[in-house]
Amino acid sequence: MVWGTLDAFRVAAGRVVEHWSGDGGEVLLEPWHHVAVGTRLPAEALVALERLRVEPSGRYEAHLAEESRVISLRSGTLTVSIDERSPEPALLAARQPATPADRPRVIPSGSAVALTAGDLLALPAPTRYVLSNDASAVAEALVVAVYAPGAPGRAAARVDPAYGATGSGASADEHQTSFAGVAVEPLTGGRLTALPPDLAAVHVGTATLFPGARLGPFETVGPVLLHAAAGTLDVDAPTGAVWVRRGGEGRSGDLDREPFVSGDGALIRSGAVVSVSNPGNAPAVVLVVAIVPDGDPDLAP
Repeated sequence: MVWGTLDAFRVAAGRVVEHWSGDGGEVLLEPWHHVAVGTRLPAEALVALERLRVEPSGRYEAHLAEESRVISLRSGTLTVSIDERSPEPALLAARQPATPADRPRVIPSGSAVALTAGDLLALPAPTRYVLSNDASAVAEALVVAVYAPGAPGRAAARVDPAYGATGSGASADEHQTSFAGVAVEPLTGGRLTALPPDLAAVHVGTATLFPGARLGPFETVGPVLLHAAAGTLDVDAPTGAVWVRRGGEGRSGDLDREPFVSGDGALIRSGAVVSVSNPGNAPAVVLVVAIVPDGDPDLAP
């Protein structure tokens, strides 16, 4: 093997499945994984990305009257039980390591499904469900939430000042959500934005940008959520197109000239021309979540 200035490896199941070598400027893209939302979304809504950490024996129960969610399980296992009173079924896009995504499977009301790492589960509004961790290890998931301004529970549940005053002022008794052994961490979003006019799908992927690399420019066909997982990133976009959350400080605002560091996030509106680059001297990793028209050929995995 000839070593380059910088070499990187991806390991799966104890084996090296990918090797990168070069002098910088390369981008590694994880294949997109996606699932249909399962219902027609409103023309505008608030969109947020959150991290869910569920301890062993943890339990999360929710009744979401005006909120659709997509759960992306990143590690561990979770069981999701769909209440028989939910009028719409859930949709599961199961994904095994190193294999393409299967077609979404309908999970009818009144049934349960076990999620493993890589699975995507869409829970269209209105929905009632219970999420539990019956294993001995902690489970972590990402939650993409699409909800109307003033949705019950959202105003009372927000403890992060970065979200701003966008809710209805509901009291704690109106949450209709209970949890034990569960931690919810806001990552980005919480801003009103336009959504695809037809049926939508949520795509999830990860990009690794090596020093000097640039992703884009690209035009968004729906809102895009970014979360910096490692390294340093610059985001270039028109004024007013990007809403930024600084994870280390818990504050949000319009895009400025400050670089993104690990923990920072962004919500990019539909129709914006954006590029993301790595100005640092170490690889940068960014999680990308896009809400796009279902079946968009440009984002097929």
